[in-house]
Amino acid sequence: MSATHFHDDTIELIVALVAGWDDIWAPDVSFHGGEYYAYYAVSVSGSQNSSIGLATSSNMEPGSW
Repeated sequence: MSATHFHDDTIELIVALVAGWDDIWAPDVSFHGGEYYAYYAVSVSGSQNSSIGLATSSNMEPGSW
């Protein structure tokens, strides 16, 4: 999963929460009630600055999260 899979407003939120982030990793996708849920981690390499996020999509297409 890469940043190109997310809406611009999602990327803006990631930037606000984890300044200097350089990786989106460890995604896990589940399907419930007609919606896809992607849990992922965002971090700055070599630091303890990280966050866990949740994005949703109805179709899993790039840019739909």
